[in-house]
Amino acid sequence: MSDDEIISQFEEAPEPVLTAAEIADAVDMTRQTANRRLKQLREVGEVEKKRVGSRAVVWWLAKEADAHSLESVDSDATAL
Repeated sequence: MSDDEIISQFEEAPEPVLTAAEIADAVDMTRQTANRRLKQLREVGEVEKKRVGSRAVVWWLAKEADAHSLESVDSDATAL
């Protein structure tokens, strides 16, 4: 399973965030392997993560975060 195949799961998902379990199911790997690969992708800046509960973690594409930040800045600037 290539990094591009994992990243494509985010691009094709109907929601902006995914869990390691969702990635694992989609690309037919164990949850542990998905977690390891997502951590590697985070180290190189491809994805970001956030803990949303005592054990739950969601992941998203780092470029999505940048795009949403820019949209927010643009809408704030036009409101002025």
